[in-house]
Amino acid sequence: MPEQQPDLVPEMDLEVLIYIMRTSFDIVHETVEGKPYAVRFVGSPYNTFVEDCRHIQIFTHNKGRSVSPHNIKSILAKFNIDEKVFMEAAFSNRPPTPIPSSPSDSKDVKPN
Repeated sequence: MPEQQPDLVPEMDLEVLIYIMRTSFDIVHETVEGKPYAVRFVGSPYNTFVEDCRHIQIFTHNKGRSVSPHNIKSILAKFNIDEKVFMEAAFSNRPPTPIPSSPSDSKDVKPN
């Protein structure tokens, strides 16, 4: 029996997904008129009327805030993006977590 691989792609906030696709894979998005929870991801040449322009429409859930792993995988398949490559991009694109500074690090701190 083949070993089951864990699911790599989690549910994701739409804004995070849009950011990853734009910055790491040059894929843009557009809203779909008359469909408030639909988003279309568009690749080069960025014109859905051009025959060889890859694009895919997905639906969000949770009132348009989240994208299911199934829909994310559909996007990745459409644009030939490996799940591992996508996850690496997702973690490398996160802004650094700010480290709280101690009062002694601040120049504005005056001794008592």
